Amino acid sequence: MKTLFKLRILQSVWTPQSPSRLFHKDNRRLVSQIVSHYESINRCEQELPEHFNFASDVLDKWSQLEKDGKRPATAAFWWINDKGDEVKWGFEELGFLSRKAANVLSDPCGLQRGDRVIVILPRIPEWWILNVACMRTGIVFIPGTSQLRAKDIFYRLQASKAKCIITNDTLAPAVDSVLPDCQFLKTKLIVSEGSKDGWLNFQELLKVAPADHNCVKTKSRDPMLIYFTSGSTGPPKMVEHSHSSYGIGFTVSGRYWLNLTPSDIFWNTSDTGWVKSVWSSVFSPWSSGSCVFIHNMPQFEPTTVANTLSRYPITTFCTAPTAYCMLVQHGLTSYKFMSLRHCVTGGEPLNPEVMKQWKTQTGLDIYEGYGQTETVTICANVKGMKIKPGSMGKASPPYDVQVVDDQGDILPRGEEGNIAIRIKPTKPFCLFSQYLDNPEKTASTEHGNFYITGDRGIMDEEGYIWFVGRSDDIINSSGYRIGPFEVESALIQHPAVAETAVASSPDPIRGEVVKAFVVLAPAFLSHDPEKLALELQEHVKKVTAPYKYPRKVEFVQELPKTVAGKIQRKDPRQLFYLYGLKQPDKSSATMKTLLKLQSLKCLWIPKSSCRLFHKQPRLLAPELFSHDESIRQGEQQVPEYFNFASDVLDKWSQMEKDGKRSSNPAFWWVNGRGNEVRWSFEELGFHSRKVANVLSDICGLQKGDRVMLILPRIPEWWLVNVACMRTGIVLIVGTSQLTAKDILYRLQASKAKCIITNDTVASTVDAVASDCQFLKTKLIVSEGRRDGWLNFNELYKAQPADHICVKTKIQDSMIIYFTSGTTGSPKMAEHSQGSLGFRPVISER
Repeated sequence: MKTLFKLRILQSVWTPQSPSRLFHKDNRRLVSQIVSHYESINRCEQELPEHFNFASDVLDKWSQLEKDGKRPATAAFWWINDKGDEVKWGFEELGFLSRKAANVLSDPCGLQRGDRVIVILPRIPEWWILNVACMRTGIVFIPGTSQLRAKDIFYRLQASKAKCIITNDTLAPAVDSVLPDCQFLKTKLIVSEGSKDGWLNFQELLKVAPADHNCVKTKSRDPMLIYFTSGSTGPPKMVEHSHSSYGIGFTVSGRYWLNLTPSDIFWNTSDTGWVKSVWSSVFSPWSSGSCVFIHNMPQFEPTTVANTLSRYPITTFCTAPTAYCMLVQHGLTSYKFMSLRHCVTGGEPLNPEVMKQWKTQTGLDIYEGYGQTETVTICANVKGMKIKPGSMGKASPPYDVQVVDDQGDILPRGEEGNIAIRIKPTKPFCLFSQYLDNPEKTASTEHGNFYITGDRGIMDEEGYIWFVGRSDDIINSSGYRIGPFEVESALIQHPAVAETAVASSPDPIRGEVVKAFVVLAPAFLSHDPEKLALELQEHVKKVTAPYKYPRKVEFVQELPKTVAGKIQRKDPRQLFYLYGLKQPDKSSATMKTLLKLQSLKCLWIPKSSCRLFHKQPRLLAPELFSHDESIRQGEQQVPEYFNFASDVLDKWSQMEKDGKRSSNPAFWWVNGRGNEVRWSFEELGFHSRKVANVLSDICGLQKGDRVMLILPRIPEWWLVNVACMRTGIVLIVGTSQLTAKDILYRLQASKAKCIITNDTVASTVDAVASDCQFLKTKLIVSEGRRDGWLNFNELYKAQPADHICVKTKIQDSMIIYFTSGTTGSPKMAEHSQGSLGFRPVISER
């Protein structure tokens, strides 16, 4: 690398403060020369020019400004790796090298305008040189991730009819293995220090190529880029973009969402195979005259990222929400990001708690944006705009973004529907041209006057857009889009797999992960399921890109089918009903664990006392369960009244007092800090009666009122749960991962009068409390106080334990769960005192 790019030393990338300040005073003058024309096109104030080429019309103009001393002395491209190597180019050097590369493509490789070339390279400088070289020659650039396997490469070569492929030593053998079947491929170009039979060597050719190439005159709507994007059915589709769609389309988002100026140094961590790389490592920063910073990390490592942000004068940072999560979990308070001033993200929803922790640890906000391979930035949070945690921001020019129904009619604000872009009477120039060779798929994205993104969302009264989920089966895992079909196709090649269905499974770190449900071939039914699951995972990694492998594998006896024999994908409830409840496969890892737990009467009792206690299980059972057993047998009527707290928990408490139950705890809690809580049934009753008095007396809640509880796994969750049973208050539980939008919806829909949560979620509640007309009381579980909140810990200490349990009917409401559906907002599933409190007593028996 150092030999290949022997470059003159730039005067200084670390621009002294005074020149930097002087330049910023003159930012608008430069912006007007380079950006204003294309920004006016972005905003539909001027017509799209007939001809446009990003290399000649943007990059070469920045190069001229450099020569004229009208651009700061920062680099246009700054690359490092973990070995200490470094490359810096100005726009002039970028132009020089990309012209040489253009001559390599045109002369030795024999490529012409309109030909297609697949480029599969990691984050190395050659990727950027070749990208610009393709613009200069009018060759269509097709990027691919280095994680592609032979099967993936073969499909892409055949589908795209690419005449040339450019890659490195790592993937060259995979290309050679499929070469005999690739009738369109004429040239193979390798980026390598050494030579390889049958391949032209890019570095050797670049050294001798002249730098006098004249950029071709491309029309604005000529094809420039093709990306393969995963679909829910079938193989990946080819998304075609024109020279103007990305070349001009990112002018506004570069200036406003990314907030870039010519003196900024912008680090985007995206892999070169993903569309975010050209978004934020080519078009947006170079449109603004900014420096593209690249760290060629083998993988994302929080320590490396934090050290890089501390060591280098990076002003703007972009990475995936999952990566921000990893960084805040790593902890950043010991680092100093002296130059960092603006942070952005996209590719998957950003958890508001991650945003909050990032702000706490760095003092900076994260500005989330949203777009697709088919589009430029659809909507974004821009600097100076109020950030609503969980929202993707407002529509970005030139798009008119609406939420529409399946017929393409605009829905009222606040209603969930399809996120869509208006395409009639005029289709935005920065929308993809087509799904290449797939007119049916292209036509299917248009409903009425709108392009349908395939994402579901809500637009609020202020025009902010809130992401709900995908309307198809695409799995978005850590920002990687994975089509189920691709994983299923890989799995089915293994002899152990008779049938398989792949679906999304929730994951606290990645958001979603791939889960495979597998029906085994008869010959493999006796195999060890855990070993077989690992074997299938390794198989998928070898057959297709490793990031697609199923992190979860479950063996099932059958898959849900339609009458036509197709797997039912559109209703995930069918999958999970079958896989979770109907004829479970006892060989699966999950079922083996459950069966093992079922066989253990007590996990923590010392062996001696466990044996003594288990001699008398039938003695205890008639005393506690005989009444319920007789109901199950139809010998007695279902009772009119039932309360789990008084009719089950308090009875166990009495048996403890009478010495008829072992001395093991009823509740045992530990955490990672060595803290521990143990309660008997008697202690559980004592604590929950105190909490019941807090709810009834201090909070003023009555039987039938609803209270929302959002707490992690801490003892107070169990106390509030039992206290609600004792008071007849209806409990509504929620996960700590809920966003402000989720909480607002649940408070409004349930008409809850009280919410109980902790410090982490309290600020999110406060953000929406003014819109919750039914909410009367906020109760916080915290060691400290918070304005507008009652403190649970303080109130609990002062309450007596003399609460008398209310008398509830078996049909009375006890608990409400919000459950997601395939369409629309989450539904409220209500359970009675009997359905969860009484029925399980019988079924567990």
